[in-house]
Amino acid sequence: MPRVSIVILSHRPELLPEAFRSVVRQTYTDREIVVKFFDGAWWPEKLNEAIRGTSGEQFAVLCDDDSLAPTWLARCVEAMDRERTPIAYTDNQVFGLMDMRYALPDFSRNILALHCVPHFTALTSRQLWEDVGGYDGTQQHVDWDFWATCAEHGATAAHVREYLFGYRVTHANSSRSMNDVEAMARLRQKHSWIAAMQERVKIPLQAA
Repeated sequence: MPRVSIVILSHRPELLPEAFRSVVRQTYTDREIVVKFFDGAWWPEKLNEAIRGTSGEQFAVLCDDDSLAPTWLARCVEAMDRERTPIAYTDNQVFGLMDMRYALPDFSRNILALHCVPHFTALTSRQLWEDVGGYDGTQQHVDWDFWATCAEHGATAAHVREYLFGYRVTHANSSRSMNDVEAMARLRQKHSWIAAMQERVKIPLQAA
């Protein structure tokens, strides 16, 4: 039984080979690869279904337009073991519409009140995912909601300060922000502490 399951979530077949190769090239080899396709069905439920079918103690979700540096998994496993945390993530190498390195802040409730940190791809304990009830399909900001729920359950995270996660910026995701009033309202309704913090720093529902 592999220690880690990597789920590649895909609805763009033309991008899948690059993401798949980045997983195959991981220097840490005690892992399985699961590809989950979806085409119109609300994908959080597809993702929960895929994770339920994995066998690893930890899992990571990789969207088909992103990629991992060869040492991403090894460094995350090492950090998770060293710091005894249920989550580990790295900084981002942004590519696509822009080319830049993006250093993420450390995982905390204060940060999560204002930003989605980490982004979707992080090494996560299967037990933690089960404890929080998986991904909530009622939330549009699925990853933000998931990390906020993990924090509410007392989870901590190891932050690997290396640029090992390749995050592709496209026209489709470059506009993602707190400007989606309905999505932010749902997130704030579920997590009252996010609403309280945003109101404290004077972030309205519709923010620039």
